[in-house]
Amino acid sequence: EILQRKHAELQADLAQIQNRISAVEFLLAENGMENTMTYSPVLKDIPECIVFSKTGCAKSYADFMSIIPEIGEEVRAVNPTLKCTVPDYCFMQYLDKGYQEENVRYEFCQAVESYGVETESIRFKKLSTVTVVSILHKGHYDELGKAYAFIFNWIEKNGYTVCGMPRECYIDGIWNCESEEDWLTELQVPVGKE
Repeated sequence: EILQRKHAELQADLAQIQNRISAVEFLLAENGMENTMTYSPVLKDIPECIVFSKTGCAKSYADFMSIIPEIGEEVRAVNPTLKCTVPDYCFMQYLDKGYQEENVRYEFCQAVESYGVETESIRFKKLSTVTVVSILHKGHYDELGKAYAFIFNWIEKNGYTVCGMPRECYIDGIWNCESEEDWLTELQVPVGKE
């Protein structure tokens, strides 16, 4: 049990270090590049984790700014002592094939320390360890299409195959940045070797 706990702590430390390296590489690549989006792909393992999740359908992408806090409130109402993992890890997955302008089907996941009480729409599950290609995108979400094009092209050119739905992790956004130019989103695409 002690070794398992230590292993989990080291995995969390590794994930945090990989995130920091990715952020530093992103800033190094961006330095001196005015109006040019460059990406620095990083391969990393996302450790096994317990998440609560909710699936639904949003009228538009703009609705997520209110949907995500509402999901948190719904979970806290029946799980007041439930704690998120440190480092924090949450992501959005889109369930439609291809881009949808409206009626966007989604799954939101938040990593937590333990299973909790489920509701009609909130479910708890364990996600297995997964290897992802990760890139950081700075700026408005309207430009994420370019980031997706880059990451899928990189996966194909480097002999990997996509083996899961892409994840969008919102690091900085409207909740803590005055300018849309400072929004920071991490894209993670689960991959395996061909």
